[in-house]
Amino acid sequence: MNKFYKVTAQLEQSLGGISYDKLDISDEVKEHVELVLAQFRRANGRVDELAVRLSYLYYNSGSFNKVGS
Repeated sequence: MNKFYKVTAQLEQSLGGISYDKLDISDEVKEHVELVLAQFRRANGRVDELAVRLSYLYYNSGSFNKVGS
């Protein structure tokens, strides 16, 4: 899960650092990128409790060890 959050932060940083006005892309594409960036910013620092619980249950239930067998 930690790697996922790192990748998310890197994507947010990368998308935020691009000057879209200088690119030859449609307004619709710019709008979609802005929406994705806004979602990254809203999600920044949030922890999905359900995902944490499921991850805990998965890794502590013994199922994790069975997958590799």
